[in-house]
Amino acid sequence: MALLGVQLIASIVMASILSKISTRFSFCRLLFGNRLITYLPPTMDELKSAANIRREPKPKGHRKNHQKDENEDFNIPRNVNISLDSAPVRNESIMSLKFSSDLQWILDYCVCSIVIYFLIEVYYKLLGNRVASEFNLSLVWIGLGVAFSYKVLFSLTAIYFKVHDGGERITCVMNAFFSLVISMAVLLGDGKVLEFGLQKAYANFSGEVAEFLKTKGLDSSPPRSYLTLQIFLTIFSALIGGALTFPGLRLARMYKSALKYSSSSVIISLGLHLNMIIPGIGLLAWARPITSGQLNLCEEHRELIKAYTVIASCVFRFLLALPMFQAYLNLPVEHVDSLRKQSGKISATEYRGVVSRVFSYFAIVALQYFAPLLLLLHSGIGLRSLTALPSPQLMGELSKAILSYLTWWTMGSWFLTSAIGTLYLSYFSDY
Repeated sequence: MALLGVQLIASIVMASILSKISTRFSFCRLLFGNRLITYLPPTMDELKSAANIRREPKPKGHRKNHQKDENEDFNIPRNVNISLDSAPVRNESIMSLKFSSDLQWILDYCVCSIVIYFLIEVYYKLLGNRVASEFNLSLVWIGLGVAFSYKVLFSLTAIYFKVHDGGERITCVMNAFFSLVISMAVLLGDGKVLEFGLQKAYANFSGEVAEFLKTKGLDSSPPRSYLTLQIFLTIFSALIGGALTFPGLRLARMYKSALKYSSSSVIISLGLHLNMIIPGIGLLAWARPITSGQLNLCEEHRELIKAYTVIASCVFRFLLALPMFQAYLNLPVEHVDSLRKQSGKISATEYRGVVSRVFSYFAIVALQYFAPLLLLLHSGIGLRSLTALPSPQLMGELSKAILSYLTWWTMGSWFLTSAIGTLYLSYFSDY
C-alpha cells in the first residue's frame, strides 16, 4: 500500500501540472514554436499589381472609401506570376485554429502519462517483490490515453459526415465496410497465422467466471459465446478503419511532398521511406509462423516484441513529425504552381483562399498525424505493462488479448490506407 500511495501522489501532482502549468508551458507549444514555416496569401494590391490591373478613376466628388476598395473582389488570370511570402509559425497562430485545444491537450497528456509510467516503473524495479501484488496506476493513465485518442479520431471523422457536398463521407463508409469484411476474416483465423490469443483468453475468462459464480452459490452458466465478442470487435474494427481513412491518406500526401523537398538529403529521404515501411514490418510481429516457427520464441518474449515494435515505430514516426508538417505547409507553393499551368481566370478572393486554407487546417492535420500515433504508443505501452504483470487477474489475460488485436488492427489500418494513398498519388495525381 505504500507504493500505491506514492503512485497516487505522483498522479495527483501530474494532474495538477496538466491542468495548471500547461496554460503557461505546453509541450505542444515547445514542439511547434518557430520550428515551421508557413506561406502568407498575397494582398489584393499585390494581386492587382501582378495582374496589371489598374484602379479605375473615380468621378469627381466621389467620396473615397479605401476600405471598400481594398476588399473589392476582382478576377485575375490563373497563371499570374506572383511569389508567396513566408513567415515562421507562431504558437499564437496555432492556438487560434480550430481543434487547437484538442491538439494541445492530447500532446500534453501524452507527455504526462509517459512520465507517470516511467516513474512508477522505476518504483517497481526498486521495490521488487514487495509491491508485486499492487495495482499499477500507470495502467489507468495509459487506458485514458487510448480512450482520448479514440475520441479525437472519431471527432475528426464526424467532420466529414457534416459536409454535404463532398465525397469524404462515402470514402469513410466504403473503407469502414472494407474493414468490416477484412476484420471478420482476421478474427476467424485467430491463432492460425496471426496470434492474438483471443479465443484462449476468452475460454479462460469464461471458466474463471463460471468457477467464481459457483463458489458464491449463483448461476454458474458461462458468459455469452465467443462469437459475441467477435461481433463486437468486428464492428469496432470497422469504425476504426473508417476513422483512419483520411489520417492515412493525409500521411501519404505529406510523405510524397516531403520526399520532393528532401531530395537533396539522403538521410532524411531514407528516414521518410522507413517512416512509411516500419509499421508494415512491425505487423509481422503477430505472425505466428515467424515468431513461433522461425524464431522459436516463448510466449512472453513474443508479446514483448509486439509491444516494443509498436513503441519503436511510434517514436520513429514522432521524430519525423516536423519534416512531414513542413511538407504540408509547403502545399500553397504546389497549389500556385498548379494554377500557373491552367488557363482562364479566378477571383482574387478564391486565389487568396487557396493559400490561406492550408494553414487554417493545420491543427486538424496535426491531429490526424498524432492521434493514431499516440493511440498506438499508449497501446504498445499498455501491452508491455500487461505482459509484465506477474499473475493475470480475472480480466487481465482477456484485456491483453483484446488490446493486442486492436493494436495490430489500428497499425495495420493506418499502414494500409497510407500505402493505398501513396500508390494513388504516385500514378493518378498531378502533384
